[in-house]
Amino acid sequence: MTKPQIAVFSGPRSTIANSPTLVTSDKGRLETDSYLQRRFDHLVPQYLHEPVTVRIRKYSAHPLEQDAEEVYHDNGENFFEVLLTPEDGAYLLPYVARRDDGSGTGTPFEESDLRNPDINYGGRQTFFPDASKVFEDIDRGISGRDSKGTVGVLNSIADYKFIRALPPAGYTKNGEQAGVDFFPYSPRPIGKFLTSASLAKATNIVQSAINSGEFDGFIWLEGSPHLEETLYWFSLLIDTALPFVGVSSQRPHGELSNDGDRNIVDAARYIASQPLTGMGAVGIVDEQIFAARSFKKGDARPGGYRSTGGHGGVLGSANNEVKIWYKPVYKTLSTS
Repeated sequence: MTKPQIAVFSGPRSTIANSPTLVTSDKGRLETDSYLQRRFDHLVPQYLHEPVTVRIRKYSAHPLEQDAEEVYHDNGENFFEVLLTPEDGAYLLPYVARRDDGSGTGTPFEESDLRNPDINYGGRQTFFPDASKVFEDIDRGISGRDSKGTVGVLNSIADYKFIRALPPAGYTKNGEQAGVDFFPYSPRPIGKFLTSASLAKATNIVQSAINSGEFDGFIWLEGSPHLEETLYWFSLLIDTALPFVGVSSQRPHGELSNDGDRNIVDAARYIASQPLTGMGAVGIVDEQIFAARSFKKGDARPGGYRSTGGHGGVLGSANNEVKIWYKPVYKTLSTS
């Protein structure tokens, strides 16, 4: 069966497309540097420069593997030998890059760089210019495996095209400017808010993608405080009967217990399920499907979204299985 084609729009100030800042691991620090001194050195998804053969200690994936050693094939060694290549995708590795400070060796990147105006608040962006890296990490299993113990869940659902409508990060070397071409919220002193003109621009970009006839559904990524307004706006102006989903996150991609990755997967599953025509624009967070006009952030935590108005607003659930309980009768999207 042909997989659906989904357009993924990068929206502004989106935690779902943000990441923790890159801090130099202890393995990248010199004896004269301050060490983080954690139990383990932190790891960051990165790509190998060249193929490398590694030896993996047997029975090290789970504390009780060796308790069932009789079910394992014995290769006669205490290890498995595996060839890793750059084509495999990112691996979790120590982050050893250092910031140039004019010295001969540089200095470690630190989280405190984000609050230091003397070095332009670190001089780097933590947001992603589009969602392709987020989707790749999800499919690679960087944030965790699926319920079947494997990876590649997004790729198994659909194919995706990533569109930078109002992205939270930009290519400054190509002349893109914060507040004009992209809209981050951190570092806080240089965060940028959206203008009405920018929202009109995004509407035209979204409608143009719809008019192309290339897609079977659409995902819009945006910051959690503003997604409700944008989704309401789109529900009034966008002309399509196809599934249109807004998703957000309370925690950045790559942070402990990030909720955004799962919201993305659930949104893709919703679109692939070919929901009822006339559902209109919906928000999908925390496995709940909200009608766009009854969708509001109540608390800054996972599970913090509410349906407003006192007349429902939760239309169904999105998980491994998508279930629709109610269908809105008001005019929305192509009927608005």
